[in-house]
Amino acid sequence: MDVSKYIPQNPEEGDWDVVVVGTGMGGSTLGYALARKGRRVLFLERGKFLHSGPLDAPDLPPGPMSEEDQRLHTGWWPDRLQGTTTFGKADFYAPLGCGSGGTTGHYGAQLERFARTDFSPKENFPSVEGTNLPDHWPVSYETMVPYYREAESLFRICGTQDALNNDEGASLRAPPPLGERDQALHNSFMTWACILIALTLATNMSPIAMNALRFAQSVAKKKRGRSASCRPFPNLVPRSYPNARSRSWSRITGG
Repeated sequence: MDVSKYIPQNPEEGDWDVVVVGTGMGGSTLGYALARKGRRVLFLERGKFLHSGPLDAPDLPPGPMSEEDQRLHTGWWPDRLQGTTTFGKADFYAPLGCGSGGTTGHYGAQLERFARTDFSPKENFPSVEGTNLPDHWPVSYETMVPYYREAESLFRICGTQDALNNDEGASLRAPPPLGERDQALHNSFMTWACILIALTLATNMSPIAMNALRFAQSVAKKKRGRSASCRPFPNLVPRSYPNARSRSWSRITGG
């Protein structure tokens, strides 16, 4: 995909209503919403333009690459972090993303709602003394529902309804088909009357990606001589812990 049309040649000479620093989940979503309202929005991003289309990746420069360039081209923050912790001095690469999508590009594309119980944290730990957990959030789950629905539509979320947190107004796309092993697990759990959901994912399984996935599965099956499941993300989970939550990633689109 040619991304040059999204990158102004002389941004300092333009007139911008809003400048957004960073194109992770927060920055990209805010900037996109403002642009839809007619504002002129400029994104400032240190990393590469990632997730621009099915299986797209930034072009690799010729010759050897420095460690910093390698990390930037794979969507990771290029600099080591240094500091002092209770365990002593630390010098490490943090699990932070860099580029369009930010850290959310490494979250497995999972985007779930909080449960109603998450909005009254203290009630979940009645036996813990001296906790500073609040009794309730400043907003309720019901207040957030319209925004959850809007976000799920914007990010084209696929998955199935959570039977313990159902919302008839949600518009989820159909999830990808289960792999061979996942289907066997699904059938086994169903015999135990478990409540199962397909994780809500902000991902687009294009025909190209699905064909590549089937090819990888067939290669793994031949090598191992038995059934194999090779998937880019988990798509089946028994809902046993309602307070366990994960986050997802956002893609930057232009118009």
